[in-house]
Amino acid sequence: MGLPPWATPPQGSWRADRTDAVVTKHLQVWRLSDLKLLATMPLPESGRGKHHEYPAEPRLLPDGSIYVNTFRCGLYHVTALDDAQPRIRFVHAFPGGEEPHTMCAVPVVLGKYWIQSVAALPGLVVLDVSDPARPVEVSRLTFTPSFHMPHWIAADRKGSRVLVTGDDQSYVLLVDVDPMTGNMTVDQRFTGEKTGGIGTGKVHGAVFGPR
Repeated sequence: MGLPPWATPPQGSWRADRTDAVVTKHLQVWRLSDLKLLATMPLPESGRGKHHEYPAEPRLLPDGSIYVNTFRCGLYHVTALDDAQPRIRFVHAFPGGEEPHTMCAVPVVLGKYWIQSVAALPGLVVLDVSDPARPVEVSRLTFTPSFHMPHWIAADRKGSRVLVTGDDQSYVLLVDVDPMTGNMTVDQRFTGEKTGGIGTGKVHGAVFGPR
């Protein structure tokens, strides 16, 4: 993620154009207690595109292993985190990722499901990750064109809902997820008073509060 225009890097830092030109392809594991770097791992190529570029969001799975997605719409499974050299393997490709406007973004784990924002649809894709080494797509939800560039997803941990926002767009969607099948539907009751769910604010992150 590039530095914002207002940021002032410390003296001696790379210029913004140089840092923005770097294509990251690695994953690092750090020990939280003393911030010691334990491992640096290159993401293996998928053989089907540039899925190993721009690693994005690590998420803990129910079995204790890790998934990491990439902005290039790849999905990687990380195991043996306690070993000197954890193992990482490409397991899935989502649509898109070739261009900035089709890059995948924030995912969320809800029960046995990995829910991925996929700008190329635009919409969401749900994988059953009961067997993390072999994820299975169980559903996808395509939004109408006015809800393009889905970016951030937040999960309601007390229910089966996810909140979706656009990348620097002015919308918020509430999506119901069937916990038995993984099927998704947009909650049509959740709309703006005057705008039908689209407003003037540029929404980015979102969380569910206590209730």
